[in-house]
Amino acid sequence: MQDSNTMLEGRGLSKRFGDLTAVDGVSVAVRRGQITVLLGENGAGKSTYIKMLNGTLKPNGGAVYFEGQEAKFGSARHAVKRKIHTIYQNFALIDLFTVEENMRLTFPDKSAEELEKMIEQYGKAVDLDERVALLPAGIKQRLEITRALGSDAKVLLLDEPTSVLAYEERDRLFKDLARLGQERGLGILIATHKLQDVMDYCQEVVVLKGGRLVLEKPVRDTNLKELTVAMFGASEELEKAPVEAGPPSESEVVLEVRNLSVRGDNVPMAVKDVSFSIHKGEILGVIAIAGNGQLELADAVYGLRKPLKGEVAPGLAILKAGRKLRMGRVAFASDDPVQMGLAIDLSVRDNFGVSLLDQMSKGSLVDWKALEEFSKRAIDKFEIKCYTQEESLRELSGGNIQKVLVARELSRDVDVLIAVHPARGLDLHTTYLVYKNILEMARRGVSVLLISEDVDEALYLSDRLGAMYEGELSEVKAKPLWTREALGSFMTGAHVMRGEAKA
Repeated sequence: MQDSNTMLEGRGLSKRFGDLTAVDGVSVAVRRGQITVLLGENGAGKSTYIKMLNGTLKPNGGAVYFEGQEAKFGSARHAVKRKIHTIYQNFALIDLFTVEENMRLTFPDKSAEELEKMIEQYGKAVDLDERVALLPAGIKQRLEITRALGSDAKVLLLDEPTSVLAYEERDRLFKDLARLGQERGLGILIATHKLQDVMDYCQEVVVLKGGRLVLEKPVRDTNLKELTVAMFGASEELEKAPVEAGPPSESEVVLEVRNLSVRGDNVPMAVKDVSFSIHKGEILGVIAIAGNGQLELADAVYGLRKPLKGEVAPGLAILKAGRKLRMGRVAFASDDPVQMGLAIDLSVRDNFGVSLLDQMSKGSLVDWKALEEFSKRAIDKFEIKCYTQEESLRELSGGNIQKVLVARELSRDVDVLIAVHPARGLDLHTTYLVYKNILEMARRGVSVLLISEDVDEALYLSDRLGAMYEGELSEVKAKPLWTREALGSFMTGAHVMRGEAKA
């Protein structure tokens, strides 16, 4: 018998791509006034399932039902007409348009003042005339969410909506979703691999593994350990934290940033008089909420942005070795792998080779055998889900594209690693694998600048860290001298309201 509260339902849905079965006979119900979580690691079939629900993909088996009737959506646009809205982890905004132009695609009849109020309701104010291409990823994500939350949707399908949000932003999102679910009777389905997205505000959890449903129950009847085991098959590895490198005591300075100020794309001064040094084998963390200058700082350190003043200088350790700080000796794991680090139309193997030619060449010739062997090891080690190493990146999921970039950059023979949100979009298992590799690089003497919006990540990896707010960097201190409250105070600007110093 059909549950009267069930708004959207996939019954026995299956999807095959050639010989690969992405989803195998999975049934999920989205109920009125509830948040259901579709949980699973990268490649578990979550995004494929959402695309079958909204008509983007046609199932090979099973059927979709909306309000008790079978619904054969020809496309996601047809689903929108039935008031089923989808937010993907890859932005649907048009970069060449302004914020207002993007918002008007969904709300053509609203005034500029009404659009501004809507944006402020679900996030901080954004200039309507700003071009979307110039906005940080976190603000783009909030605009996507605003377009859906401000609509008259009956069902919201969200694919990794919190992947670029800091803790405070994620908490606010779930509070808004829970409130809207109750007030409007919305049915909400969220696909995620983040366990912390599940426990506080969600009512039902469905776990996918290898395209199959392995657990389905009310959130109140489960716990983090059970969900972890359901996702990964065993919890022992996840309970063993990698050994931290530990802060260097008397090691030499490898990189020094002195009084650095950097212009932003949409602000006159994104980085304001920032100074710090990184020692050999040290992980220095810089944590901030999206849009506070941390990405501009990373770009300037790598050499992608010219400072307005100040300098980035090689330290004594590099000078003694007779090397200058240059891009060839610095690895850069960007937060946007397609725009900054990878060639989407090249193969997995060739994307590895682009930055590893010095390690994979014999004279002026590429050592293809060495490159193929490296690619095989990296694919296995980082569990990149692809048919072969010859497969184009365009055919991979967002999480697997990120794995390719991280695997490549963490394998380079360098003095400095700049890691910007290195685990963004990755499942828990791969996240710990990335953390382990970063810590191992530090133990080998690589200096790491970690840019993060995740307090847990920054505290886990960093030897010393500081927080950024509106372009200013707090005092950089050893990890034991920080508390979560102190970090949060600086990240949110509470220290400014209380009149406290940067420290």
